[in-house]
Amino acid sequence: GGLPAARLRAACLRKHRASRCPLGHAWRVTPLQMLLAMCGIANGGNVGAARSVKSIVDENGVVKSELQPIVLRRVLSEEAAADVALALRGVVSDRGTAKEAIVPGFTISGKTGTAQKVDPEHPGYLKGKEIVSFSGFLPSEHPAFVLLVVLDEAHTKTAEENYGGKVAGPIFARIAAQAARYLNLEPQEKHDKPDAGRVARPVGVGPEHAAAAPGRAPPLARGGTGGRELP
Repeated sequence: GGLPAARLRAACLRKHRASRCPLGHAWRVTPLQMLLAMCGIANGGNVGAARSVKSIVDENGVVKSELQPIVLRRVLSEEAAADVALALRGVVSDRGTAKEAIVPGFTISGKTGTAQKVDPEHPGYLKGKEIVSFSGFLPSEHPAFVLLVVLDEAHTKTAEENYGGKVAGPIFARIAAQAARYLNLEPQEKHDKPDAGRVARPVGVGPEHAAAAPGRAPPLARGGTGGRELP
C-alpha cells in the first residue's frame, strides 16, 4: 500500500502551488511509491503491480506457480520516459549532484532527494530534520534493476553534508556494484541513448511485473514495479 496524496485546502494549494509543490512540499509518498516512480521511467512509462513473491514452490523445491506480470497503467509515453532517463544521467556524473553514486563501467540514471520532515504536532516542518535518498537504475540503456536508498535523519559531521547525493549516493554505488556482479552485467565502454522499452527490476521488491513494449527485444530482467497508483 501507500499513503494517499496530501489533501490540502484548495485555497492553500492555489496560493502556494507554483512555489512549493515543485520542490516537494505539500506532498507525501512512501519509499515504495518513490521506487515505483523511478521504475515507471525505467520501464518505458509503464507502472506494474508490486509483489514480494516471485513463485510458489512445494516441499521438494518444484515450482507450482509463477506470478505473471501485471501492468497497471501507462504514466509516460515511451519517448518521454527515454528523454527523462537520458536527462537523469546527468545527475550521476562529475557535473551532477550524485557523482558519488557512479559505478565504473555503467551508465546510471538517477535522482537525489533531500526532504524536510513534517512536524507531526504543528503545521510546517521540523528544523534540521531531513530524510535523504537516492534512487536510480542501471544500465541506463537497458535497465536491469532499480534501487532506492533512504536514510531517516542521517548523522553527518556538518549540515552541508546531509544531502541525498552525498549520503545515499555512495551507499547506492556499493549496492548497485554488487547487484551488477550478481546479475552478471557486463561493464560497457560505449553507451547509447537509453532504450525506454526495456524493463527494470527493483531490488528488494521481487518478481516479474511487465513485459517489454511490443516490437522491442526481450527484457534483461523483470520484476515488480507497481502498487497503488501514484498521486
